[in-house]
Amino acid sequence: MRKKVWGFMAIVIMLAFALGFAAPSKVLAKPVTFKAVAFLPVNNVIIKGFKIFAEKINQRFGDSIKIELIGGPEVTPPFQLHEAVRNGVIDMCLTSCGYYPSLLWEAQTAMFTNKNYKEIAQTDYFNIMSKLHKKVGLVWLGAGTFNMVFHLYTNPKINTPKDFAGKKIRVFPPFIPFIKALGAVAINLPMGDIYTAMERGAVDGFVQVHNGFVKDFHWNEVTKYVIDYPLYQATAIVLANPKKWAQVPAGVRKQIIDFKSRVIDPAIYDYYEKENDKDWQLMINSGVKPIKFSEADGKAFLKLAYDSAWDRVISKSPKLGPKLKKMLVK
Repeated sequence: MRKKVWGFMAIVIMLAFALGFAAPSKVLAKPVTFKAVAFLPVNNVIIKGFKIFAEKINQRFGDSIKIELIGGPEVTPPFQLHEAVRNGVIDMCLTSCGYYPSLLWEAQTAMFTNKNYKEIAQTDYFNIMSKLHKKVGLVWLGAGTFNMVFHLYTNPKINTPKDFAGKKIRVFPPFIPFIKALGAVAINLPMGDIYTAMERGAVDGFVQVHNGFVKDFHWNEVTKYVIDYPLYQATAIVLANPKKWAQVPAGVRKQIIDFKSRVIDPAIYDYYEKENDKDWQLMINSGVKPIKFSEADGKAFLKLAYDSAWDRVISKSPKLGPKLKKMLVK
C-alpha cells in the first residue's frame, strides 16, 4: 500500500515539476523589439502615419513584435537612415522613398504616381519593391504616408513656368529632373534646412508638402507664394533590417503584411485625408498666396513634372521602368 502511495506521489511531483517548468517558458518569451527612427521629428504630422502603423502592429501582434519609435534626425541623419537599417545600427525606419536613389533607384517611383493606394494595391508593385529591396539588404514594408502631395513654394512671384529659369529651388533627389527641366537650379537640402535657406535667401523656393507647413515647420514665416498644382505623392517608406525581421515568426510576418494592407493603410489614408484641407487652409490663412497659371501653362507644367521624372527612371532602369510606370500612372 505504501509503495502505491509513494508511487502516486512521485508521479504527482514529476507532473508538478514538468508543468512548473513548462509554464514559465511562455511567460519568459519576449516579442522581438524593433528600435525605429523617423526622418523627421517624432511630433511632426508627417510621422503620424508611422505612429498609426506601430500602434496597430503592437496592439494586434504584441506577443510577437514590438515597435518602439526612439527618435528622429537627432538619432540618425535622414539621408543615412537606410544604411543604418541595412547595417543593423537601428532595426527599422520611416524614410522618404526618394532619400536613397544611390542604393536603389527604383524606390523613388513610389512618388511618381497619380493613383491612390487602393489602385496601386491591385498591381504587383508591392511584390516588385519587396524583391528589389531584398537584393540590397532591406525589408520593404510599404508606405507610412498616403494622400499627401507636393507643391512648389517661392518668394519671387512666378507668373509662368518660364519664370523658374535661373531660380534656386531646394529639392531632394527625385525632384532634380523636373527642376532642371524648368531651367531652375536644384539645391539638394534636408527638410530641416528649408527655413534657414529661405530666410537667408540661399534659395528662392522649395518643394514640399503643405502638411505641417504652419504648425510644425513655420515655413509661412519665410514664404510668399505656392504654385497651386499638386505634384506627385509624398511617400515615406517603412524599412526594416532583414536579420531582425527574420526573428519574427514567418507566419506572423505574413499576417503583418496582410494586416497592413487591409487595416493599417486605410487608417493612414483616412487620417491624412481629414488633415489635408485643414493644413492647406491654415497655410493660406497665414498669408501664403496661391498662384495659378493659364490653362495651357498649367497642363504643360504638370506634364513636364511627370515626363521628366519617368524619363529619368526609364533611362536608369530601361527594363523595369516602363512596367512600373504602367502600375503607377493612369
